[in-house]
Amino acid sequence: MRLRNLVLNLDGATGDTLVRRIADALERAIREGRLRPGTALPGSRTLAQDLGVARNTLAAALDRLVADGWLVSEPWRGTFVAPAPPVGQAPEAGPPAAAGFDLPSRFSAVTADLEGVLDLREGRADPRLVPLEELGQAYRRALTRHGGRLLGEGEPQGNQLLREVLAGWMGERHGVPAGPEQILVTGGARMALQVACAALLKPGACVGVEEPGNRTAWEIIRRTAQAELRPLAVDAQGLVPEALEAALRAGPMRMVYTTPRRQYPTGAALPAERAERLLALAAEHRLVVFEDDSDGEIRFGGRPEAPLLARDRTGQVLFAGSLARILAPGANLGFLVAPAPLIAPMARIRRDLAARGDRVLEWAIADFIRDGGLARHLRRVVPLYAERRNLLAGLLGRELGPRLEFRVPDGGLAMWLKAAGTVDLVAWVGAARQAGVLLHPPGRFFLGPPQPCTRLGFAHLDPAGLQEAVRRLKQGFLKAAGAPPAP
Repeated sequence: MRLRNLVLNLDGATGDTLVRRIADALERAIREGRLRPGTALPGSRTLAQDLGVARNTLAAALDRLVADGWLVSEPWRGTFVAPAPPVGQAPEAGPPAAAGFDLPSRFSAVTADLEGVLDLREGRADPRLVPLEELGQAYRRALTRHGGRLLGEGEPQGNQLLREVLAGWMGERHGVPAGPEQILVTGGARMALQVACAALLKPGACVGVEEPGNRTAWEIIRRTAQAELRPLAVDAQGLVPEALEAALRAGPMRMVYTTPRRQYPTGAALPAERAERLLALAAEHRLVVFEDDSDGEIRFGGRPEAPLLARDRTGQVLFAGSLARILAPGANLGFLVAPAPLIAPMARIRRDLAARGDRVLEWAIADFIRDGGLARHLRRVVPLYAERRNLLAGLLGRELGPRLEFRVPDGGLAMWLKAAGTVDLVAWVGAARQAGVLLHPPGRFFLGPPQPCTRLGFAHLDPAGLQEAVRRLKQGFLKAAGAPPAP
């Protein structure tokens, strides 16, 4: 910390005048919030050199502030800004906390993580299962071997090695012969959607979206392109092709946003015949098909479904994958597979978003995947996630079975729940929040009138956490129903 900018106009001052000026300047900085409560001041020798004054002069100024209650001195630890101003000395007002202009009505608050609250709103990978040592070694190799190059500005499309490795991943796992020139590295699937919308949609374009569906994706599409959203019905097998046909008859459409391998939020998997019909309609009407495959890699048995991209023969599909969904939420990396002519313009949009990414992390993840680390990680965690799914299904069936309908999902990180009979799911979600469990209200998933459904993430909780979550859900249900709490 340099205090020269806080303590000005010392030239020409001597003796007590100099001590007073230093003390007054530091007091003013504390009052105005430029020095925050608890801030540790550097040692007196460093401060004296910084201000260009004698050490005993500075010590006298600090002693005056300690005596007045603006600073506290702790032996062997140092000098700190007092945690509260002296009695009767209120700090001066800083910048206004409220805006002096009207805010758009669409703004909503971000919910912070709360101590002891179980957030089940989304299916998330468990960060405790990440092979930290293996990933850490890859990160260290990136810095020690390539740090000078990786800490530079970098490639707009993303790290070349990562794009090569992802191209190999798509070919080996999904039979997609994409080259690195067809891959754009992004900050997750959400950025991939944002970049694609900015590149391909004109203001007012019509986009077909699944209903129930992903409101976060809807908001990105609306915000990026001011697009009209046209709902497409979903059933137990995913997107209904007849719904897309009807929507196309209703008027021109530019894009379809879909989650075919693991439909969000229901978890349904699109059968091959529906996938072929969707692609045929897209080719016939020259539609962009944005395939969000965030949960597609998590499969609990049986033969994995092929992504739409693997079936595409006419260049309709943009495929978005998410490494964050496989590894951990904090590994905010995704990628977009698209026809090669699109990559350069989308890379420019990514650059304009000031989203060049973490090049060291990109190289480390590439090294991790290349050495088989990601495949090993999936082989290890998918059975654990399946066990957690089974435990949750058993607990829900035993504790809340008559009140809930659900299908045990074949994959993914969350379960789709429907309230049975006259259960008021909105009231239950509110009561569950008071009991310490966060769930999305039904309206989150529907453009039109909501159905009594919500989504419950399970993968990030261990068995004890799942048992506690169901206990709180039951407590919330009983409260919403007006019944006495369970013993």
